[in-house]
Parts: sequence; structure tokens; C-alpha cells
Amino acid sequence: MPTCENCNCKWTWKQTFVRQFRFKNKLICPCCNKPQFISAKTRNLSGLFALIPLFLLIPLAIIDITLIDLPNNIIYLTEGITILVVLFIAPYFFKIKSTEEPMW
Repeated sequence: MPTCENCNCKWTWKQTFVRQFRFKNKLICPCCNKPQFISAKTRNLSGLFALIPLFLLIPLAIIDITLIDLPNNIIYLTEGITILVVLFIAPYFFKIKSTEEPMW
């Protein structure tokens, strides 16, 4: 879980989960109300997390087309569960900094 660099307040899972859906790089600490910024590493990991369901869909589609005829319900269920798992574990990898970092 992220920890504020100004007040050392550790954010809860719920606070982090809600804030991960904001499209702004600048977040406000719930304890000290000072601005915090999503770290470059977290932004990179978020991009990778978004690709995990896609990387799972490609093998499922290949298996469905070539080997066996998978019911669409299984593919949808697998994708849905994968998306939920990614969303719920993402806050554990969320890091914040008191200064904004460049992506490179």
C-alpha cells in the first residue's frame, strides 16, 4: 500500500483502489491533504496490468479456434475473473512520491 512521504500515513486498500481509477497523476493524501504523485514505476506496472487479460485472451482464442470448441461462457468467465483479479491486486503495487517523476 502507498505511504505518504509527507506525513507517513499509510493509505488503506479502499483509498488506493478508488484513487487508481483517476486519470490524474496528482493525488491528494487523505491524511495531510498534500499532493502526492503516482510513481513512474507504478504507471508502467499499470500498463502491464492492463495487458494481462489481453495476453490471456489470445491463447484462449487460439485454443477455441484450433483445438477444441470452447463455449463462449468459459472464455467470458475466464476474462472476467482475470480482470477482477488484476483490479483487486493492483493497489498492492501502487506507490506514490511527493514529487512528480518523468516516465523515462
